[in-house]
Amino acid sequence: MVKIRSNHIVAVVGGLTLVWILRVVLFPGPRKETEEEKFERSRMIFSAAFKALTLSLPPPSFSSSECGDALEHIAAAVHGEHAPILSMLQLAFIGFFVQQQKLQLSLKRESAVLPSFLVWGLGFDSILWRKLNCEGRTVFVEHNAHWAWEARKNGDLADADVHIVAYKYNMGEESVSLFFDRPEKMVVSPEVDAMCFDTVLVDAPPGNDPKVDPGRMESLYYSAEMARDCVKRGAKDSVYLFVHDLQRELERRLVDTFLVPSRGFEFLQRVEAPGGILEGYMVSRRTLQKAGMATSI
Repeated sequence: MVKIRSNHIVAVVGGLTLVWILRVVLFPGPRKETEEEKFERSRMIFSAAFKALTLSLPPPSFSSSECGDALEHIAAAVHGEHAPILSMLQLAFIGFFVQQQKLQLSLKRESAVLPSFLVWGLGFDSILWRKLNCEGRTVFVEHNAHWAWEARKNGDLADADVHIVAYKYNMGEESVSLFFDRPEKMVVSPEVDAMCFDTVLVDAPPGNDPKVDPGRMESLYYSAEMARDCVKRGAKDSVYLFVHDLQRELERRLVDTFLVPSRGFEFLQRVEAPGGILEGYMVSRRTLQKAGMATSI
């Protein structure tokens, strides 16, 4: 039987407090701030939050000494030659929860379990995601095999864990209607299908041109079903899911259909930026039970 120590309780309470800080302090509503000012505010809050939570944790099961500072990685990526489309604040928002999942595994002393991060699409932010999930497993799912081959010419992505998929549906009106009438989990590699991920980012495939782009119906639905199933059977305590480009009609319809409380999901936060709207969601045993869904634990 696992003994609940006082510092464990402090850590849990601290984690819940940090979520409140994110909502109330980090995202207080419309403010006339530059993106750099927002990021600096988030940097100070995140730094204080990580330090406070880390002090209340038992010795971690894995060392982060070689991983570097997460916020420094984000700043370097944004100011690099090929900046990500996501803003600094959006990157920091996702990065916070990637780090939180690592801390939760450390708290539970699950040394054999590496934090896992599923990213739909290879892009200019791929190197950053690997750095933020340092010492964990970051899996990329990409439909463009040629682009994946080109991207892996970059030394930092040469050994990236990339899996190629084919999409069945497209953004045509008939295809979209068919999908929403009978949604189905897409086919991925057996290796990916066997995994339960702690964090997911749905930022692919492309969804700008209805004539040629697949749209994100299959990637979002697969992620939502994976997250719910893994929590329901006790493989994960919680899964965080982030969706980008929610200013677009199809992405908004997908979220409003599949990432809703009645399906066990809880809304975290909305972060707007010139490159698109990002929203975060969570599924846990608590949210599933609230939705009337039984869990194995």
